[in-house]
Amino acid sequence: MPADPVVRARVREVCCIVSNDIQPVGNLRVLNKLADVAAPEGDAPAKAAKKAEWARHFIALGFRGLEALLARPGYAGTYCVGDAPTVADAFLVPQVYNAVRWKVDMAAFPTIQRVYDALMALPEVQAAQPSAQPDAEKE
Repeated sequence: MPADPVVRARVREVCCIVSNDIQPVGNLRVLNKLADVAAPEGDAPAKAAKKAEWARHFIALGFRGLEALLARPGYAGTYCVGDAPTVADAFLVPQVYNAVRWKVDMAAFPTIQRVYDALMALPEVQAAQPSAQPDAEKE
């Protein structure tokens, strides 16, 4: 965590938006329960559609708030908070990965996309991607 208490608070704020407001409602357990309640039993296409609709809605809703926050002075530089990676960036990467998986229109979130692109250029982030893991399914 950054030494400066204000910067540290900003990092925590970004982490909280992702971990408390975006990720929990997009958790697979939540999506599966939603599909069971919202779609007829045995209708796999309807269940998949409900999951995707829900995920896109809540990721975009959270990203709208996060995008506005990152645009404020003292937040996004190269990364979420300033020009050095922090734990906030570690929270952002998997959530953008999830957004892309659910086909969220990232054009609506240029700051998030710019920060994500900068993070994806880091060898450490590339090595941590799901597709880079030894047990990843090969296409």
